[in-house]
Amino acid sequence: MPQEISLLLIYSLCVVAMLLSQSVLTYFQHGLAQLVGDREDVFSTGVAGRAERAFNNTLISLVFLCIPVFTMALADYSTSSTIFALKVFIYARIFYFLSYILAVAYLRSCLWWISLLSILYLFYNAIIVSQTS
Repeated sequence: MPQEISLLLIYSLCVVAMLLSQSVLTYFQHGLAQLVGDREDVFSTGVAGRAERAFNNTLISLVFLCIPVFTMALADYSTSSTIFALKVFIYARIFYFLSYILAVAYLRSCLWWISLLSILYLFYNAIIVSQTS
């Protein structure tokens, strides 16, 4: 199994951990009674709201990450640079989530761009390998 698949699994577990932390923060803000209902009028603010927005952004990034990783895995393509790009992506996204929750705006934006550039690099490699196969 290519190392990129293993790293994708690790990142997926990080996303689950982010979901759990977002859920705990939402619980502390609203309480269990509101959260077991239909949640029609439940809107998170502050730390819980930022955690919810950070998680939603992280979940979207997971979808975009899967495409080049699976493409490269199907082509049995793995290089040290794709592994490095994936590790950079994972670290950037973890610190992005934390900086979003802590409201560190400029750092958050820089980390978002770093993760986007990492995904674009992986897409570039996936496109190259798909054209040569």
